[in-house]
This record gives sequence, C-alpha cells and structure tokens, in this order.
Amino acid sequence: MYLKNITTPPPSEELAEFFGILFGDGYLNNYYYGSHMRYEMEISGHSIEDLEYLTNYVKKIITKLFTITP
Repeated sequence: MYLKNITTPPPSEELAEFFGILFGDGYLNNYYYGSHMRYEMEISGHSIEDLEYLTNYVKKIITKLFTITP
C-alpha cells in the first residue's frame, strides 16, 4: 500500500464541477485494511455511453485539480 501526495486545489468552477460529478455519480469511502486506514473514491458511469467522458474529460479535471493521474 502506498500514499499519494494530493494537492488541495483552490476554489474554482472546475472544483465545483468535480464535486458535482463525484456527488452525482460517485462516492468516497474509508476503511481499515489491516492496521492501515485506506481511502478510496469512485466515479461510475455507463461502460459504453460514458467511457469517453470519464476517460478524457473527468480524468483531465482530476489530474489538473489534484496533480495525480487517476
């Protein structure tokens, strides 16, 4: 298991859009994995109809906001 260094983005329209996507089509969770706390985020969609949107648009927003590659 490893930890990612995630930046905290300043308030912006893109951040608001990200939270709208997350709250509309995703979730946040935390749980213990052995003795370590594990955090996860998932955004889901239709495997065909939403594939381009999720892999191109949403992925770019996450990368830009949090400086990670989902």
